[in-house]
Amino acid sequence: MSLDELTDGEAIRTLQEEHGWEVREPTYNALPIVDVSDLYGCTRKSFEYFCDFLTERRVIIDPFGSDHSSRRKYNKGLETENPPLRRWIKGHSKLKINSLLSVSMTFRSLMDGIYTKGSTSWQKAWKALPKDLFAADGYDAFSFEEKVEFVETIGEACYGLLERLAE
Repeated sequence: MSLDELTDGEAIRTLQEEHGWEVREPTYNALPIVDVSDLYGCTRKSFEYFCDFLTERRVIIDPFGSDHSSRRKYNKGLETENPPLRRWIKGHSKLKINSLLSVSMTFRSLMDGIYTKGSTSWQKAWKALPKDLFAADGYDAFSFEEKVEFVETIGEACYGLLERLAE
């Protein structure tokens, strides 16, 4: 960590006390042990990001709700006023569509790899998924509550896949 970076505690305290935001803890603090000698077509970096989504990323509730224009304006100001805090938010928000797309692509690569290897684990993982899970079409139109529910469902599916990989 560089000297101008914030610890999780500092960033959370600033967001809560100075900005009135809610920052939820990551959903999982430990993951199943997976043999990463064969990542089924994923890069190690994408697999690490996949795992970080579960253990490091957080639901961050700001006062902007669905007002993306105000959020963008606020974030632009924050880039100048407090760049370390802005970087922390960007690096820890679970609700960003880019985060979801990256996790979705890694999930699909893992599933494809498991299927290609002839493992039956993919069948269990696939059956456990809601069929439209990664259909992020319309994500921007979701209410905030729907987005939170959506990312939590994705997190549960990802954790379930890790459980299957660990078997």
